[in-house]
Amino acid sequence: MGIQPTLRRLTLFDAVIRAGSAGAAAQAIGLSQPAVTHALHKLEGEVGARLFDRGPGGSQPTRAGRLLHRRVERLLRQIELGVRDMGSEAAPRTLTTPQLRAHLAIARRGSFRAAARELGVAEPSLHRVARDLETAVGVPLYRRTPQGFSATPAGLRFAGRLRLALYEIDQALDELEAERDATGGRVSAGCLPLMPKPVLARTVAALLREYPAVRVELDEAPHEALMARLRGGELDVLVGALRDPRLGGDVVERPLFGDPHVVAARAGHPLAREAAPGEADLARFPWVAPARDTPRRAFVEELFARLPVRPRIVAETSSLTLMTAILAESDCLTLLARSQAQHEVRGADLVMLPIRLGSPPRTVGTTIRSGWLPTRVQRRFLTLLRQECRRMAGG
Repeated sequence: MGIQPTLRRLTLFDAVIRAGSAGAAAQAIGLSQPAVTHALHKLEGEVGARLFDRGPGGSQPTRAGRLLHRRVERLLRQIELGVRDMGSEAAPRTLTTPQLRAHLAIARRGSFRAAARELGVAEPSLHRVARDLETAVGVPLYRRTPQGFSATPAGLRFAGRLRLALYEIDQALDELEAERDATGGRVSAGCLPLMPKPVLARTVAALLREYPAVRVELDEAPHEALMARLRGGELDVLVGALRDPRLGGDVVERPLFGDPHVVAARAGHPLAREAAPGEADLARFPWVAPARDTPRRAFVEELFARLPVRPRIVAETSSLTLMTAILAESDCLTLLARSQAQHEVRGADLVMLPIRLGSPPRTVGTTIRSGWLPTRVQRRFLTLLRQECRRMAGG
């Protein structure tokens, strides 16, 4: 991901906002007024919007200018935090777009050689730009490894801040595009495997009715992978079962609905024919268990600890498709969220056994970054998602 427009133009834009005019900004930063004015014209062309109303009293930001400046302030803040976190006293506004692009590619690809290939530049040129950045911040960002030079731990943390900084400009461009076309926008959501898909499908459909040109990106993956993408600014929000204990710090978890666990089996399962099966009966049959180190596996282990005999686990998978296929062909049991059993396995010839489990229900919700500033479309997506979850829980 690169910076578009350039960091230099964005910092000049910020300087003009703060100074009140291009002339005052030019004097403060030691440039000529024509140079600053030219940079602003270039920036307006890149973002496709007029950013200032210019008059005898100075330059006043337009609505588009205010939207952009809010994001530029957040971008610069992320870079400043990244520099400060490394113990550097460097001036973040002196860094350049090529330096940040080079550093992000090195951190992402793991070596100078792979980063140079990604960026389509000669490796010596990349070395020079990267070393200039290292000199500017005064902190070792790279180290030699058997595979060549790669980012140090400090360099990787700095890259994380830079990714969040660039995310703000992506958000700004989306907001400016929405000013030109109120039917568009972008939402990028991560979905945990056991999140009820009909809820998300209805949320997207409702969003499309209001914003016909919206782009919705949905990615299903395990929690650890999605959290890495959320923290890196690649996702706007994560939807699914919340952690226990709750996460905090750099992320905020917000509940949507309680989703009790149920025991599922094939429709003709022996326990499905019994009048009043209990928890103890669950030890009589083999199980298909969720993958280790998942919240649902923790519920399974708590259940097994209460049974007179620990059941035999014959398969471990977090794939709902594989789970239901194994259950349909055997007397195995598994633990599902009630929403999964109600909304996604109806056609799989499975049933929920009438067994009251002592475990507390899991909580489904959203996870966002602390301090996240959503766009109008992203806020609407979350509102519609909450509405659909309330409708499902009530139904």
